[in-house]
Amino acid sequence: MIWKTPSAGYKDAQIEWASAEDLLLILAQELIRLKEETGMNLFWDETEERFLRDYKEDAGTAVQS
Repeated sequence: MIWKTPSAGYKDAQIEWASAEDLLLILAQELIRLKEETGMNLFWDETEERFLRDYKEDAGTAVQS
């Protein structure tokens, strides 16, 4: 019988969470870049834009520290 360690699921969940955060950061960067470089606004509203700009800024701050 093969026993699965309880942490195996936890590690998978951590990997999925990190991947989702990476994808959100890529999306934020591209939406912001498109708006700034071409004027194309793909944000739903100002609230979403502010959230993604803050998310990108926070991610950059976390990397620097």
